[in-house]
Amino acid sequence: MSSEAAELDVGNTTAPPNSYYTNLHLSAVASLYPPSPPNAKRMCEAKLPQATAPEQSKLIRVYYTEPSYFGYNPNSYLIKETRYGVQQEWHAASDELVADDAAPGSSVAAVGWWVSSEDVGDIWETRVYYVDNNGNIRERVNHSSFKPTATDDFDAELHKPEELVPPTPGWKQTLLSSDAKLDGTTFPTISPLPTTKLTAVHFDVGYIYVFYQGIDGSVHVLVYQPGQGWQVQNDEVVNAQLVKSGAPLSAVVGGWNEVRLFYVTPQDQLAEVYADSHTPWTKTKMPSYDLGNSTAMISAVAWNYASPFFQVRIYVAGERDELQEYSFSRNADGISRDTDGWIVADQTVSGSVTQKTPGPNVPLSAVAAVMLENGCNPKVYFHPRRAIAEWDVCAKTMFPAGLAKVGEKSAARRKIEEETRVKIREEEERQREEGRKREEARKQEEEKRLEEQRKRDEEKRREEEKKGPALSADDTKQKQEMTKVRVGQKVPVKSKALLDKIKNQSGCTMGFEWVKEENGWRCAGGVHTLTDAEFAAL
Repeated sequence: MSSEAAELDVGNTTAPPNSYYTNLHLSAVASLYPPSPPNAKRMCEAKLPQATAPEQSKLIRVYYTEPSYFGYNPNSYLIKETRYGVQQEWHAASDELVADDAAPGSSVAAVGWWVSSEDVGDIWETRVYYVDNNGNIRERVNHSSFKPTATDDFDAELHKPEELVPPTPGWKQTLLSSDAKLDGTTFPTISPLPTTKLTAVHFDVGYIYVFYQGIDGSVHVLVYQPGQGWQVQNDEVVNAQLVKSGAPLSAVVGGWNEVRLFYVTPQDQLAEVYADSHTPWTKTKMPSYDLGNSTAMISAVAWNYASPFFQVRIYVAGERDELQEYSFSRNADGISRDTDGWIVADQTVSGSVTQKTPGPNVPLSAVAAVMLENGCNPKVYFHPRRAIAEWDVCAKTMFPAGLAKVGEKSAARRKIEEETRVKIREEEERQREEGRKREEARKQEEEKRLEEQRKRDEEKRREEEKKGPALSADDTKQKQEMTKVRVGQKVPVKSKALLDKIKNQSGCTMGFEWVKEENGWRCAGGVHTLTDAEFAAL
């Protein structure tokens, strides 16, 4: 294996309020290639023949979260992938970025399975679940083909930057819908408890279960059925009073739609609920297992479901970089009837036993356990000493799960994405500038219109001032009498209101007497005049 392990900060400095679990979460999927036929009876007892075909090679994919180092989303987390294969050992895919919009401290859950295709051959489908920075559970999907001529979904060349709409990580994001379509092309809009942990399982019949804690604190499940899409289950899986807020969750699944969900109680003890095709969610009898630390994470694996040799292993993060293992065996010598197959004593598998320590707890490592089909050797991934490592349970050896440096294709994708974002920012700035200019022009036009209206109103006001108040009936009568006089006749203006109007219109300060002329009037002083039209408008 690679000798390098990526260092990661497993602290909790950017965790959501009131959260004290680790911010750096893990999930893993594993398989063999070429794929084996589905088999619930995976016999792993030493006395039984091993079923692993010698020509098969193991494939492991680990998904991990870390704070974003991109300038465009500094308040988000990234979800990335590292792979293991016999020839390349630990390596990154051509695009290791699964998502760039995860909420700080988001959990991550992954499932994967083989899809048969006559055209392309064996295809491995992976689905990853997380909480985005808008507080919704999201799904991203990728397909990998193992024919030399075929590649992953995201290996196709990207378009020109101006043709992209970021973010464009290689994983296809399922669109959200308030009413998920029956064909499964959309994912339901779910806003869970902000500190929820996620776990997901896939059945051989194609079902997918995604477990999460709702806002009410209860554990709920989303169910995917092939051909029908996602369904939001109304019934709670675990009541809020029985599960710790933000508790770690881990599920295992076997034949006949058998599923077991392990969780942590408010007393920091392990608990389990069970369901199958004929059994609703039922709390099982399980010995009291104190995790020893209120920030401990868990991950479970199981095998031999349809046999007397049914096994469960639950791996728990401990202090001092050690893992603890809790075991269940349906048929094993030396197991007390009182424990119902559970081994009660702590079994530290990767270090010395650590007792519960007083004082405040620090966030312990995330844990992700997997086991290959037809194999009997769980692999456990965790964060010892700020790195991601693999613990081989049978070999009792720890290997660094080296996170390969970003490949050339991935770097090229990020470069094109950055160019795309620059072009989009430039286009947005251009549109904003055009909008600003349009708004400025609109304001100037509006100001011009208002100024013209103000001038018209002022002119009208002045005209009204010149006209003065409306004439009374007596004033109007005298005005009418004046229009009947002959040319050359002098007429005294007796009405004060009419006199004021004549003075304002003519500019004459006296104007007590006016002489009728051919086309109008002239004051007796002989200086000021009024036309007939001006006199009529008074």
